[in-house]
Amino acid sequence: MFNFLKKSVKAKLLLLAGIVLVLTSISIIVFSAYNAKTIAKENAKNLANVEAEKFISSFQNIIEEQLLLVRNLADIYSAVNSQTNPVKFTRVGSNNMIKELIERNKNIYGIYISWVPDNSFDGMDKIYAQMPNNPPSGRYTIYYVRFKDGVREVIERSYEEEWEEENNSDYFAKPRDKGIECVIDPYLYPVEEDTVLMISLTAPIINNKKFYGIVGIDITVDFIQKLADKVDLFEKTGKISIISNNGNLVGGTRHSQFVGNNVDTIPNFSQIKNLSSFVKNSTVLDTIIGNNIELLVPIEFGKTDTPWAAHVFVPLGVPLKKANKAITTQIIISFILIIIGLILIFWFVSKTTKPILQLVDIANSIKDGKID
Repeated sequence: MFNFLKKSVKAKLLLLAGIVLVLTSISIIVFSAYNAKTIAKENAKNLANVEAEKFISSFQNIIEEQLLLVRNLADIYSAVNSQTNPVKFTRVGSNNMIKELIERNKNIYGIYISWVPDNSFDGMDKIYAQMPNNPPSGRYTIYYVRFKDGVREVIERSYEEEWEEENNSDYFAKPRDKGIECVIDPYLYPVEEDTVLMISLTAPIINNKKFYGIVGIDITVDFIQKLADKVDLFEKTGKISIISNNGNLVGGTRHSQFVGNNVDTIPNFSQIKNLSSFVKNSTVLDTIIGNNIELLVPIEFGKTDTPWAAHVFVPLGVPLKKANKAITTQIIISFILIIIGLILIFWFVSKTTKPILQLVDIANSIKDGKID
């Protein structure tokens, strides 16, 4: 009986101390691992946000600069019909000014002026209606484009239905109906023998609440794709994309083949359902879905009411690499410490229980009648 007690006390103490040590170590490891991964994910989100803002500013400044120009041009042309301080333009003088602006600004693909057919620009609509390469109405409308061989006018409004077509086009109708500057979502536009994917920045020409026409600046979107291709986020595993208000891809890291497509139809682009609707509503998203971080950062342009968005997609593999390495190291160290701890517990329990075990030996001797 006493021999059983001798073995039982030591074994129970060792088992209890060992269990406490192991459970404590496991709890610390689990908590530390969770904390390390949480911090790594938050740091990754913050870095992704910073990179998104840097990327946005890199192209937003270009668009804002041209929006300022188109706004100022609209203000200048609105003075043509000022009742107090009217400004008189000749068509040749206006054309030369537009051509000069394009030549000075390398970010502009084209500039156009489109006046309503009311003879209010210079009072010469009837005269120009009789001249070649002019609209049948004789209204003032020009489009200058930058080509490889220089800036020149594109003749495209000399057919009968031109005014009806122009009046119903997005780039004309939106600033007319809204009365504010607009960013027209990317669209393919035929220019002579080429087809160009561009965005149009347009502003209405308004004086005394009356609409007279629009000023527009065209910018090709290929520069956004070039910027996206240079993104180096989390060892090139992260992606940044720009989405227009209608949900179409303007440019994106490793997504050049999908430019112009709706993001909801692009394979493996996002795990967020109906992403385009969040873009249109200027919604901020900051989420982790599965093993990926996804951010959506709205982009506002000037006085426009059609926000775009930057979409950031980051697989968690690289952001968690350091955390996982630290966790592995901690597990190895903890395992070594557990072994050392168990050895120390064994030594301590053995030393602590020695007097008790000696009493047990004495009790066994008394039982056996061997005590002196």
